[in-house]
Amino acid sequence: MKNLRRIPVVLAFLCSLWALCPIARAAIIYDNLENSSFGAASVAPNTGLAQRFNSDSTNLRLNSVTLKLAAGTPAPIFTLSLYSDLAGTPGVSVGTLFSGTRDVSDHTLFSNLSQAMLPNTNYWLVLSVASTDTSQFGWFVAQDRAAGSGPGFQQASARSLNYDTGRTWSSFGATFQSQLVAVPAPEPANPALLLPPALAFLARRSSRGKALGSGPTA
Repeated sequence: MKNLRRIPVVLAFLCSLWALCPIARAAIIYDNLENSSFGAASVAPNTGLAQRFNSDSTNLRLNSVTLKLAAGTPAPIFTLSLYSDLAGTPGVSVGTLFSGTRDVSDHTLFSNLSQAMLPNTNYWLVLSVASTDTSQFGWFVAQDRAAGSGPGFQQASARSLNYDTGRTWSSFGATFQSQLVAVPAPEPANPALLLPPALAFLARRSSRGKALGSGPTA
């Protein structure tokens, strides 16, 4: 019974440990979303558009991406991917952030992502439409390609006009308007894992107390 009465005390202690665990704080690593736009580049069948950025040293899990897109075909079918960098152009896909049908706008948000990244590494956001589809829309480019913020902001962009049938990339000469948010990779210790050992410790103490208090009687 004494052991059970001590459980709230143990739980309170574990909760205090939980409060001391580091909290993942979101950080904007690339941002030119609200800049003035020069126009929109077309995302059409067999086309891929790409924007390069750099991860930082601590926020290594891509959490959300917001793109400034121009509406075209209603509910277009497209894919948003994360690519590695290969000598200044998109290399290979390391993750699919979205693939399917959805309406687009000047603040198209892709949230609840959990895409791992390596520290201080160049990556590419790649927006594409398959050659077998008829969807078409646009990705706005900034009027001032050098204006942007965040530790991962870069000016390099690329376009492929044979995305499904060859995938050769060429420099596009503009920056696509985007906002990328990342969080630290979660590595906190879980205080819940301390609960069984704590209860076992209390049980041993309770058993030891009973043993000491139950000597032979005359």
